Amino acid sequence: MLAVVRFLRAPLRSCKTIPHFHFGCFVGDTSLLDYYWRYAAGAPADIFAYLDDFLAAMRDRADLREWVSLTRRVFNVLGFEFKERKCEWEPTQLKRHLGVLIDTRRCLFLIPSDKEQKIKEMAVSLLNGPRVVAQTLARFCGLAISLHLAFPPAKFFLQSL
Repeated sequence: MLAVVRFLRAPLRSCKTIPHFHFGCFVGDTSLLDYYWRYAAGAPADIFAYLDDFLAAMRDRADLREWVSLTRRVFNVLGFEFKERKCEWEPTQLKRHLGVLIDTRRCLFLIPSDKEQKIKEMAVSLLNGPRVVAQTLARFCGLAISLHLAFPPAKFFLQSL
């Protein structure tokens, strides 16, 4: 995914020669070439990628729609498939992404109440249980550390665990 993200962020920097493919489904498709020339100097969107989750941020709604449309075609050309139920193609100012709520109107990362409740319940269970199972502790740490965007000290509080 690193190569894909680098290409999306700055095609010319990541790919010194014009991308082209001479095989199968890529014949005649211009999506990569369109993207390469259109955003050669750099994508207008801030792209946040984590494994197979992507989030793009941009100030102008119309520009973002245009960028998303071309980027979807690039992903399709590269052979990616989308789980439409998990995708949100229209720009929004409040989005749950990687376990936190991102509110761009107020410039905040927020912890969803269901996640907060789950962490509290797991913490109480760990504290009150007769013993701590490593797998349960690891699950708790993973859930808690995922909140570091909304609560940066989460990383430091979990170091001893």
